[in-house]
Amino acid sequence: MIESFDLLWKVLVETTIIFGVLFLIFKKHIVHLFDPLLYYIITQAFSIELAFITIADQYYLINFLICQMVFLAGFFSSVGKPLQKHDLETSQFFKRTNITHVSIIKWYALFAAAVLLIANIILFKLKGIPLLSENPSAAKVEDFTEGTGLGIIRRLNSGMFAFVAVALVFLYILKKQLRYLVLFLSLMIIASMSGSKGALLYFIFLTALYSCFRDIKLDSAAKKLKVSSYFLLILSIFLAGIIISGGSSDDTFTDKVFKLASRFLFFGDAIIYYYNHYTIEHFAKLNAKDFFVDEFNSVLGFFRLVEYRPSMGFRLINYNYNLNNETFGPNIPYYIKGYIYFGYFGAFLYSFAIGVFVGYIRKLFYTLVRYGSSSIIYSVAIVNLNLIVYSLPQDSQLFIDKVSDIIILSLPIVMLVLSFHLSKNEIRPGYT
Repeated sequence: MIESFDLLWKVLVETTIIFGVLFLIFKKHIVHLFDPLLYYIITQAFSIELAFITIADQYYLINFLICQMVFLAGFFSSVGKPLQKHDLETSQFFKRTNITHVSIIKWYALFAAAVLLIANIILFKLKGIPLLSENPSAAKVEDFTEGTGLGIIRRLNSGMFAFVAVALVFLYILKKQLRYLVLFLSLMIIASMSGSKGALLYFIFLTALYSCFRDIKLDSAAKKLKVSSYFLLILSIFLAGIIISGGSSDDTFTDKVFKLASRFLFFGDAIIYYYNHYTIEHFAKLNAKDFFVDEFNSVLGFFRLVEYRPSMGFRLINYNYNLNNETFGPNIPYYIKGYIYFGYFGAFLYSFAIGVFVGYIRKLFYTLVRYGSSSIIYSVAIVNLNLIVYSLPQDSQLFIDKVSDIIILSLPIVMLVLSFHLSKNEIRPGYT
């Protein structure tokens, strides 16, 4: 998309201006340099810039911009008061730590981490290591598209990976035991070899959210993890370079720079494929009923209650290029999904609702920082939700899949853990 330095500088300058405006709007709610909210703002700035570049019809561009504004209205209507200096100085994550809850999280994290490690080692043995393939980005998808039953591993990685990482970091900080750190680092190595930048970013964002709690921020183990987060940031940038240049060893340095800039713009790549009259008219036949069928298709398909349907991203690509693929397709952000299923004006209501939900999840985190919780399981869950909630505006089906995969695939492990507790008589009252 970007093929000259003149266009590159134009895109960077305009995106910086857009980011500056968004930053001023969200400034009071950004709690850390690695706040996932800040990362979301950066991706939105590039998406808005892409819209200005590619949407030729002002009628559609106005719809896009109004959706952006009502999302903001929804977010700020539900997020509540941002954290103040006093909140950060008095916050305690381990204010009241229930012994039974800690034990449940401990055994869940140990069993789940073992399952993740074994599953991914099996995947690497059968399919090879994606990072070492000619095209790591494509390999991440193609490994699960041949009807071999390996899709369950994709679900494990998508849903449980981040949640287990949150639990392992919590346990390491609380207990100072090396085994939790070793397991966590093992998962990070697996994530790196699978070509996943996202898993590494989750950890970087996790350190930012945990640092909002004074008792964690001052903890010696947490300080070591904070230092390692900078290392992982460098590693994630390095991995991004490998993935972006995958399959194009003949590219010059200039080509790679243009590719990197284009990849940032492609956070909103569905814009390219949707905002033209013919595509919009083609998908106008869909309605609210289709929305619910498509949103929960992956969950219902997992239980074989319905047949799997190609995601909207696949269908968008297939229509534009007359293909029949199920391996490549963009995420469908709220402003496009709202237009597809609810129409021009219905998109505004949908965008507002998405903004309200994201703001509310953020508010739950603020409440946790201010007042703490007697349930450490709840605390860990809220932190994890605030890591993954920004996938909701990017593609609500992706968010639903993440949450459902965490719940569904964790149930067998949770039942095993509870049975283990009962057999050992470890369920007991008390706080540490």
